Amino acid sequence: MSKGDKDAPKKVKRNNYRGMTKVIIMRVIPALVVIVFLIFFAIFTFMRSSCRKQIIERMTSESESAANRVQVWSNGALEIINIFGDLIESGHLGSNEDIVNYVTRYKKDIIPGSNGLYVIYNDDKGTTLSYDGEETFPEYLSEEWFKFGLGCDKTDFDACSWFLEDDTERYSVTCTKNIKDSNGNFVGIVASDLHFDVVKEHIEEECAKLNSKFYL
Repeated sequence: MSKGDKDAPKKVKRNNYRGMTKVIIMRVIPALVVIVFLIFFAIFTFMRSSCRKQIIERMTSESESAANRVQVWSNGALEIINIFGDLIESGHLGSNEDIVNYVTRYKKDIIPGSNGLYVIYNDDKGTTLSYDGEETFPEYLSEEWFKFGLGCDKTDFDACSWFLEDDTERYSVTCTKNIKDSNGNFVGIVASDLHFDVVKEHIEEECAKLNSKFYL
């Protein structure tokens, strides 16, 4: 080796390689993991909030759609009973036979979920006009729903009641109002019994058209 070679600067040994690896492993990678985790957590939080908002909005929309259908149905039932009572009081429907023919013609179609319209007179016999014809049920006159109807100048819903049919409990509510003669005396009631199971089916069908659900 020449003198010139002896005087050349010596190469510095890279003793810091292992130290740098340790720094990367111990400090940089954990920091990157935390940053990535925070990014994914932020995305997850945003997506969850967005999805929750969409779900709540959809549930609210469906509930409002179902509620509106129920409201439309109940208002329609009240109005039909009110008109029916006015027709009876005015005499436009004619005789008892004509009234029976009228309620038979419309039967269950006039108010979805009902068994049609009927009239009960406040006489000694409890004369009843329905699609079953003209019958007498004096026991009706002492029933609470009949007394409720006599007290309704405007159509209203009575309290819910239940009965057994084919060993199955069925729940219903009576929509009713009183009818008066030309002197203002109470002569009876007009009414319709609305069955919850049938009403439920009707509302579900209507809600299905709106892509919503209804639970009763």
